Amino acid sequence: MTVMNLNKSDDERWTVRLFGEFWLEGLGKRLSEDVIRSEMLTKLLAYVLCHHNQEMSVQELTEALWPEDTSDNPAGALKNLMYRLRSLFKKTWGGDISFIHTGHGSYSWNKDVVLELDTEIFDAAIRKAKAEKDPEIQTGLLLQAVALYQGPFLPKLANEYWIITQSAYYQGLYLSAVKKLAALLEAAGR
Repeated sequence: MTVMNLNKSDDERWTVRLFGEFWLEGLGKRLSEDVIRSEMLTKLLAYVLCHHNQEMSVQELTEALWPEDTSDNPAGALKNLMYRLRSLFKKTWGGDISFIHTGHGSYSWNKDVVLELDTEIFDAAIRKAKAEKDPEIQTGLLLQAVALYQGPFLPKLANEYWIITQSAYYQGLYLSAVKKLAALLEAAGR
C-alpha cells in the first residue's frame, strides 16, 4: 500500500479534538462520534489516538475496551473491531493511507500520519508557562491553554477507567491554569 506525504501544508494537518467533543480531522474531512455511530469503535479510536506514540499490545487494548469481559476470544473481538475501524478510515479517506500498523501481538499508529492532539498542545503550553519568567509570555501561553480546553476530556466516554484519570488530570491542570492566569491578569491591571 502506498503511503502519501501527509503533512505538506496546513490543509493536510491531522488534528485530534479530545476536549469537549471527539474527532479526527485531516485532508478536509472529519471523523467524529456522530459519524462513527458505534461506542466500541469510538473507544478504540480514542484509545489508539491517545496512545499514538507507543505500540499497544493486544492485551492492553482488550483490557481497555472490555475491562470486565471474560470473553473466550478477546483477541478475535479486537481483530474484528480493528477491521471495522480500518474500513471506516477507508470509507472516509480512501484506501491510500494506512493509519494503524499491525505487529506481532500489537498495533501502533502510523508515524507518517502526524497528529496534533489538543491535549498535547494544552499540556505543552502549560509546561512552557510554568517555566517562563516573563509574565506577558506566561499570560499568552496560559491564554492559549485555557482556549484549548473546550470541556472535559472525552466526555461521552467519561466512565471508562483509563479516561477517568486522564480527565481528572486535565481538569486539574485547567483549574490551576485559570487561577494562575487570573492572578497574572489582575497583576497587569487587565
